[in-house]
Amino acid sequence: MYGYVRVSTLAQSLDEKISELHLLGAQTVYAEKYPGTTIEQPEFQKVLSVLQPGDILIVAKMDRLVRTVKGSLEVMDQLQTKGISLRIGNIGTFETDRDGKLTPMAKMMRTMMLAFAEYERDMIVERTQTGRAYARTHVPNFKGGRKPVINGRHLNQMLEYYDIHTVKETVSAFNISKATLRRRVAERKAQQI
Repeated sequence: MYGYVRVSTLAQSLDEKISELHLLGAQTVYAEKYPGTTIEQPEFQKVLSVLQPGDILIVAKMDRLVRTVKGSLEVMDQLQTKGISLRIGNIGTFETDRDGKLTPMAKMMRTMMLAFAEYERDMIVERTQTGRAYARTHVPNFKGGRKPVINGRHLNQMLEYYDIHTVKETVSAFNISKATLRRRVAERKAQQI
């Protein structure tokens, strides 16, 4: 029995989620951190490559596997074709027969559960957007998004450093991404105009 877990941000811890999969019966767990909108899932590809007919893949929740109904259906079909059962912690086990087929009832339940998982994610996004829109109009000095990675005196030091160093040297010295550096340099140029 293999487990797979994904968290959406680098700040999230995998420890609790890995423990949960062990409690669900996973002997080996593949884990990774990446946004649900990202296509690359190297650890998920690894677990898919080791699964054999008769194995069970365990995930805590359906949206930890793939974010969309279409994507989840594709993965479930791929597992069924290989004769691999899928256990979803908060739903149950979708077992495959020797031919890799689900019962008609299991197919219907699979489609419904995936639809609800996508609906739940869409509702979270909608609530977040509604909250931000409200805050923009009702909260003085509201600033959306994350706090800047680098600001104040540290920002000035970085910009001065960048004036005489390369992009690679600057991002390494200040432990920031190239995108953050480019954005801050562009902001400085816009202020100078």
